[in-house]
Parts: sequence; structure tokens; C-alpha cells
Amino acid sequence: MTNRRKFILQGSFAATAFLFTKPFKAIAGMSSPFIEGSSNFSQITFLHTSHNSGQIASQVNKLVGRNKNIVLLHAGKEQPASNSSIQFDATAVDLKEKWDDAYTIIDKNGVRTGVIALPDAETEVFNRVNTIAAHLKNVKDCKLVIVMSTLGYKNKNKKDDINLAAKSEHIDIIISKYNKKLPSQTHIACNKKNNEVIIQHHDSTNASLGKIQLQFNQEGHRHEVSFN
Repeated sequence: MTNRRKFILQGSFAATAFLFTKPFKAIAGMSSPFIEGSSNFSQITFLHTSHNSGQIASQVNKLVGRNKNIVLLHAGKEQPASNSSIQFDATAVDLKEKWDDAYTIIDKNGVRTGVIALPDAETEVFNRVNTIAAHLKNVKDCKLVIVMSTLGYKNKNKKDDINLAAKSEHIDIIISKYNKKLPSQTHIACNKKNNEVIIQHHDSTNASLGKIQLQFNQEGHRHEVSFN
């Protein structure tokens, strides 16, 4: 049997995929009916877009109305509209202006998350991201580290998010640059410690909204992830 950790699992949001390997199982496009006593688990949902927030406001407001444990991220190259009704927890534009510490920390529902976004011109992107991610995990006590990346999911003879994931140790999620050649999908890659890294790319051509939801058990360990 092929070792599932040796390749990237690629699945559309409409499909269902299960990962029975550490650190969590992934259930795409559905919630888990298999967990008893779910009130014992803390949950956090990440919504991200690269589009003008005015065009996705209705989608976000409906989701926020049902789930207060949502972190809103804007991964686009431009700031959200100033008259937007959405209050983003972090935007890539703001973070890229902070050279020394291009990150922010978000505390929500007992889950401490570090979010990183480096300037597009950063040449030592792998080293910088890994250094910041290690700082967030080891010093700032973040349970999760998210990178809003402009590298692109897969590039020929260039740095990309697959390589970033493979060379990382502390990154949990990569929000990737939109790739016109690929439909909107979520991918699971392995890092240097052989743990999974979620790579999800946003669609900059449509008013789309990416969604990643995670649960943590009472010990604070990741138990389940879903995306749709």
C-alpha cells in the first residue's frame, strides 16, 4: 500500500476525503457525525477571501450569525473596501507592511492563532516564514500558524507552497495564491516532521469564500478538520 504521507492528497470541496494519520483526520465538505460529546471540543473556523469584501458581505454575515468562533482573513493584494460591513481579523496588506514582525496573533474560543504574510519581494521567504512560525509556536504559544502566501500552489522551477510546506515545521495552514489552472481545491501536504499542512487557494476572480474548520480536544490537540 502506498504510504499516504508520501504524496499530496488533492480533493475538491465537493468530494469527501479522510486522513487517518496524525495530527488530525480531514473530512471535506461535511461535518463529522462520529464524535460523541462534541461540547467537550473547542472549535474555530477560518474564512478567507481575496476579493472586495462588499461582494461577499452577505455570505460572511450569514455564517457569522450562526458561528461566533470565526476568524476572517483577507488575503488579497488590495485592502478591503473602506465601507465594508465586514471587520477582518487580519489582512495580508497590513501584515506585509510589518517587516520585523510580519504577523498578528488572534485569540478566539480558546484557540491562539498566529497569521503571517510576507512582502511579495521577500527573497528568503522560506527561512523568514519558518523563523516567524517557530517564534509563534514556541514563544507566543500559538496552537495554529497560518501563512497567507503569494508563491502559488505549484510552480515549475520556482518556489511554491508545496515546497514551503515540505520545508516547514510549524506551519499548519497555507492560504495560497489563486491558480487559474486549478479549480478551487484543498490540498494536504506533509512538513519536515511528517505532519499535515492544509493548502487552500482562494479565487481572486470571483467573490468566493474559503472555509477551514478545526476542532481541538480537551488537551488542546487538533482532533478534526473540515473544509468546504
